[in-house]
Amino acid sequence: DSESKKSLDITFEGKVKCIYIDPPYYFHASKEQDTFAYNSNFKKSTWLTFMEKRLRIAKRLLAPDGAVFAQISDDGVAELHLLMKEIFGEENFLNKITVRTKSPSGFASVNAGVFETAEYVLAFGKDKRRWTFNTQYVETGWDSNYKFVVVNKDDPFEDWVVSNIYDILAEQHGFDSVAAMRKRWVKPS
Repeated sequence: DSESKKSLDITFEGKVKCIYIDPPYYFHASKEQDTFAYNSNFKKSTWLTFMEKRLRIAKRLLAPDGAVFAQISDDGVAELHLLMKEIFGEENFLNKITVRTKSPSGFASVNAGVFETAEYVLAFGKDKRRWTFNTQYVETGWDSNYKFVVVNKDDPFEDWVVSNIYDILAEQHGFDSVAAMRKRWVKPS
């Protein structure tokens, strides 16, 4: 109701750092894997009006350094991108992130046609100059595959030679083996 909306505006206007929107996707009927009951069979004009209202509210709620992220399928990515440019300003576009939703293998790829394998997250800042990205790291162990390098990458891939990077470094620095290089460079503790 309008009283709740007014209260929301007063309480949170200009204070929200991040808004994520996963709106209904238009043009297709509801799919059986939908987990939330909403109408996903909009006409384009109705869907655009529906989204415009929500995005204008989102902009009002965002803090000056806040950002909005909207996830969408191929059906509406172009229209949503244009709408978000209009509302947030083209200069506040942060990124279009591609999210792989399925792999082109298995039963889904039996039909030889083209099919959708991704969705998109459109990101806009209220004021891009004030928005900062908080880098996230996922700690991982050493990947032993990083010790290999293609030594003739300009040749056709069928002729590529993959070598151990330690062997290449030893050769480049005039050592006859990795052991000789390590003996020279690694000081005993």
